[in-house]
Amino acid sequence: MEVSIRVFLMEGVTMSKIWIVLVAIVVLVVAGCAVQPMVPASPADNTVILRVSGDLSGLTSPPEAANNIYQVAVTDDEFSPATVELNVGDTIEWLNEGNETHSISFYDGAMDEKLPRQATLTHTFTEAGEFYYYDQLHPRLRGSVIVS
Repeated sequence: MEVSIRVFLMEGVTMSKIWIVLVAIVVLVVAGCAVQPMVPASPADNTVILRVSGDLSGLTSPPEAANNIYQVAVTDDEFSPATVELNVGDTIEWLNEGNETHSISFYDGAMDEKLPRQATLTHTFTEAGEFYYYDQLHPRLRGSVIVS
């Protein structure tokens, strides 16, 4: 250790400067060890109480999700897809892609419509249930709709 100190002293560094540097290093090391990581305080209560008074009749609810439209191809051989599963409010659009006139006839009588070539027919389902239909002009063509 004496050799190092003599070297410093030769270069114009005084002993008091060395002690100041050593004390500063010790202080920094101790301060660095003593620093604690910041821990957030316990989470605040995020409950919001909103008091509203007055006439609320002008308020509206947010719009409901858009209803879906499902397409069923009517060919001379089949309804494709033969079974459609959908939600109340959804619509089926039948498109006659065949070479002949067809019909969409529900067994419960809800609809009985002819469907000429390249024409479309739509129906919106307003209640849940299972609905079965067929083509009166080609009775082997059958389909079903499951509404939930």
